Amino acid sequence: MPQIPIDQIHDDPTTNVRRVAAGAAQDEALTASIRAQGVLQPIVVRPNGNGYKVVFGRRRLRCAVAAGLTEIPTIVAQMTDAWAIAADAAENMTRASLHPLDQWRAVSALVDAGMKPPEAAAAIGLDERQTRRMERLGRLHPDVVALMAFSMPDDRYLAAIAMAPPADQARAVKTKGAVERAKGQISYVAWHVIRDALRVTRLSRSRALFDAEASGLAWEEDFFAEPGSPDQFTTTDVTGFFKHQHAAVEALAAARRAKKQTVEIIDPHTDTLPKGYTEVWDGDRDKPKRGHTVFLSIAANGVLRTRLATHDATEKAAAKKRAEREVNTRDNEGHDEGESAPEAAPKLPITKAGQKAIAAVKTEALQKALAGSVFVVETADIVRLLLLAFTARNVAAHARTGPAGHEWLHADLAGRLLSPGGTPLPVTDAELRALAARTLALLLTVSGPDEPTYSDASGNAAEWIGALVRADDALPRFDTAEFLEHVQVGELKRVATEAGVKVSGAAAAVRAALVGKLPDWRPAVFGAPGPVVVPVRSGDPADGSDMEDAA
Repeated sequence: MPQIPIDQIHDDPTTNVRRVAAGAAQDEALTASIRAQGVLQPIVVRPNGNGYKVVFGRRRLRCAVAAGLTEIPTIVAQMTDAWAIAADAAENMTRASLHPLDQWRAVSALVDAGMKPPEAAAAIGLDERQTRRMERLGRLHPDVVALMAFSMPDDRYLAAIAMAPPADQARAVKTKGAVERAKGQISYVAWHVIRDALRVTRLSRSRALFDAEASGLAWEEDFFAEPGSPDQFTTTDVTGFFKHQHAAVEALAAARRAKKQTVEIIDPHTDTLPKGYTEVWDGDRDKPKRGHTVFLSIAANGVLRTRLATHDATEKAAAKKRAEREVNTRDNEGHDEGESAPEAAPKLPITKAGQKAIAAVKTEALQKALAGSVFVVETADIVRLLLLAFTARNVAAHARTGPAGHEWLHADLAGRLLSPGGTPLPVTDAELRALAARTLALLLTVSGPDEPTYSDASGNAAEWIGALVRADDALPRFDTAEFLEHVQVGELKRVATEAGVKVSGAAAAVRAALVGKLPDWRPAVFGAPGPVVVPVRSGDPADGSDMEDAA
């Protein structure tokens, strides 16, 4: 094979059909291969005066220069420009990449012959990581290799299979549903079934809170994962990982306690906060506020979980002290000597269970008022109610669950307003009011006592809308034996006196005497203070100054 000096060979852009060049990494791999073994396949050139023009083999020529070669094996051919373009196109179009199976066979053979992975990489033009990936495929059981000749799994399946012991691979390919056959021939390989049969728990080194290198754990590199990704190095030593992880969490808790933080470690098997604590969602987990307890736990995947919570009893006591301080402050401010201070608001004479019962029956009454004949309004009114509903805390979160909840909102409601093609359906004002009323009934829930702001209850919105639709008229009677059990006897005697009902004796006798005797008694009705409107400054988006004229 003649060797021609490289400085006599020139490119010919007019006959080069390839416009998308190989990447830098591919060029580096080919350069390393040429440096190790030389150019194994000659390039083709044609004479051009005192030198030569390349027909095909431009990348080999470029990498030979990078490898430091001064000569390159060459085939000299006489051809016109047209034939040079045809030859270049044919050479590129018919070139086929080496099948992955053949790649790993070549790598395995070179390693078996005594080469180290980097040397094998240079010899066949692969970078070191690709070579180590191919070497990993050398672990494949012959039964798996036979299936790969039919179809290749994707990289993630291939990685899971190659990282399993060969004996386990042989068992996995016999899993039910792994291979489908027709007339004795393979028709389909379900690689996901084989992968699932080989699935083992692997914990990522990136989640370790401890010194992974000094831990003594065996970390296995996944050469199919992207370098630097969380799954590049993993261990199957779950017990050892969690032993080190728990020790690291203990040390972390001690460090936090040294900073005067209250820290508790949760059992990973339960991962629930102890009874009597309420989780805080808007706090700084690195710098918790006074009164916050930091709860640390380790998830099943090894990730550290940090949560903040308040102790219910402590928070309740603190709230009581704050209320007492506010009362004392009011008593000491704005009163002349001898002037009596305003009386503190009386304690509600109904238990929390009773207040919850009130919230429940008010919710039911609101639904009846919205969905029943009581709800007869103009279209403008329903628009008003719908706008108010958007202020409800729960509207953005959840409608009621069950057959009359999410499913109806997501399917039936839309189906009554839109055709399958998405165009509006004709709906009368009466039908729109009925649909809107039913939607509101599903969205609104009356708040109970001490309802947290992040609950699904509707807050003041339910009270406002209930008053507007006269939901008080739909409230049931409260003079039932079940409800009267929740009311203090002193309050019952006061109510009885106002109603002209004579009662006497112990609490049980008073309650029994009032059952069915207080038809007009309403311990709670719909209504709440209106919202505080914050003035909008001129120029803010909300003042409408930046809106275009709708006309």
